[in-house]
Amino acid sequence: MSAKLIGYALGAVASYSDAKDAPYTRVIFCDAAAYDAGYLSPEDTAGRVEVKGRGGTVLQPGVDK
Repeated sequence: MSAKLIGYALGAVASYSDAKDAPYTRVIFCDAAAYDAGYLSPEDTAGRVEVKGRGGTVLQPGVDK
């Protein structure tokens, strides 16, 4: 995914969690390994999130967590 598309995805997650009054969402980046960004508030999710990885994508580790 491009940086722009990841930004759109994180913005959509933040908007949805805010609309549903969810105080936090868990963000897990799936790459060759899963990188857990932890539980983030909608404001933090929509702000600057450090994206880790950006190599070969393997989705299963994120599903297994």
